[in-house]
Amino acid sequence: MTLEQHRETGKTYALKQMSKAYIVKCKMQKSVMNEKKILAMCDHPFLLQLAAAYQDADELYMLLELALG
Repeated sequence: MTLEQHRETGKTYALKQMSKAYIVKCKMQKSVMNEKKILAMCDHPFLLQLAAAYQDADELYMLLELALG
């Protein structure tokens, strides 16, 4: 995970990056899709909010609310 800052608002997020090849190699496709669906559905103060999900040719990305602690 990396820390990323929105250029316009200055808000900081955690960017989770996952290799598509590794996900397929470990047969985790269903788990990753379930993680995204659950995070998108949840709206609770004790759970991180999924701000966005992206992909490119090699990687999947999940932009999450930041929780430092």
